[in-house]
Amino acid sequence: LKSDRAVVGWGDNQYGQISVPSDLGRVKAIAAGQLHSLALTEDGSVHAWGSNDHGTNDVPPGLGRVKSISAGGYFSVALKEDGKVIGWGANALGQVDVPGELT
Repeated sequence: LKSDRAVVGWGDNQYGQISVPSDLGRVKAIAAGQLHSLALTEDGSVHAWGSNDHGTNDVPPGLGRVKSISAGGYFSVALKEDGKVIGWGANALGQVDVPGELT
């Protein structure tokens, strides 16, 4: 993430994980999983790209007002401004089964 809020990717791009979308806008945070990447924009929106195996790019509809993101191997989580945690992607080991007190 550059000082002008532009995202730059490099390395293996077999699954498009470093093909940064050109329409992201002003990005304030980035995260990378095994084969996917995430960006959090200043308006609180989350964007995902790369491999969508396991639903890693299927950002939940209506997800907004996000203040932090993180990516695991094949899953992602977002912390919303209200303190709620939202997860999506692979769940074979309960990675996105967010405890009830956090949702």
